[in-house]
Amino acid sequence: MKYTYVFFIALISAVLLWTNIKLYTPRLSPEEEQEDIVLQLNFLEKKLKEDDLGKNMQSIFPEGYVFIYALYGLTWAELAANELNQAAELQLRAVNEALYAYQSVDSGTGQGVFQKSLSPEYGIYYSGWRNYLLAKLLSIPGDHKEITRYKSLFKRRCDEIAQAFRKHKSPYLSSYSDQSWPADSFLAIASLAIHDQLFGPVYKNDIADWLQKVKQRLDSDTNMLAHKTHPESGSVLETPRGGSMALMLRLLAEIDTELARSQYALFKQHFVSTALGLPMVREYPKGSFGLGDIDSGPVILGTGFAGTIVSIGTFKVFGEAERAHRQYSTVTAFGLARTDEVAKSYLLGMLPMADAFIAWSRTAPTLIDSEEPDNSGSLWRFSFHLKSLLILILLFALYYRKALITRFKSKFENQKT
Repeated sequence: MKYTYVFFIALISAVLLWTNIKLYTPRLSPEEEQEDIVLQLNFLEKKLKEDDLGKNMQSIFPEGYVFIYALYGLTWAELAANELNQAAELQLRAVNEALYAYQSVDSGTGQGVFQKSLSPEYGIYYSGWRNYLLAKLLSIPGDHKEITRYKSLFKRRCDEIAQAFRKHKSPYLSSYSDQSWPADSFLAIASLAIHDQLFGPVYKNDIADWLQKVKQRLDSDTNMLAHKTHPESGSVLETPRGGSMALMLRLLAEIDTELARSQYALFKQHFVSTALGLPMVREYPKGSFGLGDIDSGPVILGTGFAGTIVSIGTFKVFGEAERAHRQYSTVTAFGLARTDEVAKSYLLGMLPMADAFIAWSRTAPTLIDSEEPDNSGSLWRFSFHLKSLLILILLFALYYRKALITRFKSKFENQKT
């Protein structure tokens, strides 16, 4: 038992030391961060093309195949759209990989788990991610003939999506028969907003009508966007969740700045918090508790893992670069990152969906300037350092408890005599 406890103390000490050190993730220049993201994409590319990652993710998540390819393609598309990316070779690779991802989504395999009979075809989850990815492809600057040939297809699919929303009472269409999650509709509407930026305000009125319906169906307790809604009426079936809010806010910033600002303020009020002194995003609003599921991942100390990762990009979109860096540093500290000359992965490469979300989150552009100054300074880690020290003191005190008790008794008896 003695050696077992010594091993246990040594292990906990090593983990705490490693975690505290990794919290000091160096701040990279934009060029260095881009190179680091490419290392993540190298890992994902190998997994997708050599290890059938799409099929593997489908066996874990209900929409795993589409999800992993869409995130992979969106990350490359955001890199290609970055004005810092001047290297012709990298630009060409980014375009080709984003196209490869889109073609994988827009395939029989991608459509396989969805219902064609829905409106729009295959449901709003599939249509939303597919069209949003294509919108980002068409947003890449420069003359890329392999992309521009999709212009007419994109316009046709935008029209199909708009027609589906016009016919529906609720602003949230079905992803599956009789099942509706608002985040999926946000993707589709964001693709219409990008269409209007690229080709003129064709869907301005459709987006305005949709926003009005959204505002009429906010959660009554928090005044925030719902996680799940009734497929016909759009009424709230499941109250706001941190993971879906972080995603919807990133998309809403591309749709309507005013509503995005107000919902972001509520998001920070109800979901942005700390655990053990470190920044995190709650899966359930402050004061309420729930279990994890396939959407959130495990919920530990209130932390929603998916929401915490996605929030890195959300904070960047809303101009809070410092908050995004703190969140990324925390994810890195607990993420078991592994880097070599050609690739970088998290969680020892065991859950590539997390890698895809982290990479996409890191590419997020700033779309809305922050109205709130960040005064947290460099002491945000102090609370966790203190808690780590107290844990180690407690562990060592328990190990040396007999010697401490003997010394205390001896001292007490000497003072008594």
